[in-house]
Amino acid sequence: MIPANTFRPELNEVLPIHYLAPERSTARMEIYDLQGRRVRVLTEGEYSGYQGTPEFHKPDFFQEGTFGWDGRDELRRLVPAGVYLCRLEVERRDGATSVDTAPIAVGIKLDQ
Repeated sequence: MIPANTFRPELNEVLPIHYLAPERSTARMEIYDLQGRRVRVLTEGEYSGYQGTPEFHKPDFFQEGTFGWDGRDELRRLVPAGVYLCRLEVERRDGATSVDTAPIAVGIKLDQ
């Protein structure tokens, strides 16, 4: 069995990465190797919320998103097997910034 945070890009697997960001915030999601080198920027953008105001609208309403990493670097090359870090930085409209990181294991296909 392969844990949810392990995937094998050489088999065309893509790892979905789920996140929440406050409405009207700026988010940047990046992948780093364990030496601290940035491997890839997955997303960078401003989340402005809904065009209309939903019934359940609250001042701190969060938006959910999903991005996937295909195990490739900025030059579209497959990364070597190993452990990487996904870093999500979110800046709210009041200027407060939060950072969250999670490990990702890139595996390889084993011959049987």
